[in-house]
Amino acid sequence: LLVSGSLVEPSLESPFDEVLAKPVSIRELGHALRRVLDARLRSSRVDVSTAPARERSRTGDILLAEDSPVTLSLLRSWLVKAGYRVREARDGQEAWELFTVQGAASFAAVLSDIVMPRMDGIRLVERIREVNPDIPVVLFSSSEDLQAMKSALHLQVNAFLAKPFDSEALIACVEGLLSGVNVRHRSAETAQAVRMAQRALVAVPEKDLPLYSVHQSLTDAGGDVFRCFKQPDGSILFILADVAGHAVISSYAVAAFLGLLSSLVSQYTDLSTLTLRLNRGIQDGPFSEVPVCALLGHWTPRTGRLHVLNAGLPHGLCGGLLRRLRIAINGTPLGVFDEPMVEEKVLMLEAGERVLFASDGFFDIRGREGELMEEMALNLWSEMGDVPIQQAVSILAGIAQELAEEGLEDDLLAVGFEQPTPDTGALRLDIPSEATAIDEVILRMAEYLGEVPRSIPLTHSRRFEILTAAREALTNAMIHGNQGRPDSRISLHARWEAYPPAFILKVVDEGLGFDLKNLAPPTDPLSERGRGIPYLRHSASKVDMVGGELSITFSWEA
Repeated sequence: LLVSGSLVEPSLESPFDEVLAKPVSIRELGHALRRVLDARLRSSRVDVSTAPARERSRTGDILLAEDSPVTLSLLRSWLVKAGYRVREARDGQEAWELFTVQGAASFAAVLSDIVMPRMDGIRLVERIREVNPDIPVVLFSSSEDLQAMKSALHLQVNAFLAKPFDSEALIACVEGLLSGVNVRHRSAETAQAVRMAQRALVAVPEKDLPLYSVHQSLTDAGGDVFRCFKQPDGSILFILADVAGHAVISSYAVAAFLGLLSSLVSQYTDLSTLTLRLNRGIQDGPFSEVPVCALLGHWTPRTGRLHVLNAGLPHGLCGGLLRRLRIAINGTPLGVFDEPMVEEKVLMLEAGERVLFASDGFFDIRGREGELMEEMALNLWSEMGDVPIQQAVSILAGIAQELAEEGLEDDLLAVGFEQPTPDTGALRLDIPSEATAIDEVILRMAEYLGEVPRSIPLTHSRRFEILTAAREALTNAMIHGNQGRPDSRISLHARWEAYPPAFILKVVDEGLGFDLKNLAPPTDPLSERGRGIPYLRHSASKVDMVGGELSITFSWEA
């Protein structure tokens, strides 16, 4: 399928089966996909309509429910001609009575219209699924049955046939379902054998990016998702998502979420804005009832800056020589509230520090003694500092799998990466949250300001403003961000930008930050924040706050 903004007519030489002109609705795209797939099935399927019935022995009857006598007769004749035995029902109630009287084991599949008197197709499937959750079910639908189709997805309906359809589409659909029953059972057994044979999962490197992920779905309709996108400045935008459920509707919701993500990520790189847009897109989308837990991250290997926003996933881990910590930020799943309640955090990673994020299917695994993987993971992750990062992710996933002796109870997804040596041209300092340490930082910054590029006219007064702003930012981080805790730390990152000329200072504490744009003036004139923030706004060209990171920019005219 080609989706194009300009008019393109398919030709005999064209590789496209159909061409759709933008804008294209989900419904139009779905109908086009079905037309193409049905055509492919018809062209590749062996013609069974003329084969003797004895060569195609069937196990069980086809239960056919349709309230239109003409349609019922037509569908029955197509199925009988193809060699199937058919039991007819004029509505859902009669179909249910046949199903219970004759016995569930007597039927190989159920074909039903959705809109019928006495009992509709949705209610019929609900009752059948209570008795036999595995029997193949096909529903006949029209474009007006969208809400009913969504309800049917919850019941794990195997296929839909959009009215009107022909005999070839019907027989191809039934053939595919019945031939896939045993295959489905064999694939489940094979998957279990693979799980039993695997002693460790292998982390897969992302293409051209230093991130490594392990992913194992509990079912074919797995809901865990990981995607990453390289930005023009070399930074990496990534997202882990856990779409609720493991039924067929979850796979549809995953596809809808990935489509939404791909359309938004090229427009919004700010994590807060991207999260709000994703939340709105889920609420306005076809699967608004399926919430999505997500963790969004923006990592810049060149500087070591990691910005993380959480909307319902477990806490990530950071391990290195200087620290080992849980990235303790929380949030509500996307799609639940009009504005999701999320938390953000910024970390300045040192060379060699490693970060691990995972879904609850990983952290919620329990060992034989009832211990949670979440409780052990931080120490295990930090102790593998000498093991190559890809191997470390694989080992940790293997340990999680070993703990889940009875088998996984949820999808398993884990992602890890390691901070390389940052640029040498920047000033990077990681200090304890103490006043004496702040004094030492100011002295070191004074030396760094002496290395100003010749193209930047750094005057004595501007130098004083920068040093004063740095002290105010560090003091705010110590008193307010870290709440005066002596065991907490502050990260400082400073660098020159040659064009346009600028000096950029970032101070990161262990707090969650505050709403700088809507910060009310303090009532106490002696407040540290009351003194610091107005001064920063007065002296600097730009002041921003996000997730515990105070970013201050001093710029000059080019």
